[in-house]
Amino acid sequence: MRMRAALLLGAILTLAVSGTLFAQGFQGGLRGSIKDAGGVIPGVEVTLTNEQTNLKRSVVTNERGE
Repeated sequence: MRMRAALLLGAILTLAVSGTLFAQGFQGGLRGSIKDAGGVIPGVEVTLTNEQTNLKRSVVTNERGE
């Protein structure tokens, strides 16, 4: 009886955890705004570089400096 209960509990835990494993992703994000003493600065080019792959991505800030 204990063996059957242990197997059932193990099966339930495995099913519960396996659903969360598929939710992992490989993407991230970055948000912020460019500011100086006078406020936000629109039209600034921001470049992010992955140091491991040297892959670069550039964007230009909008009218809110974002």
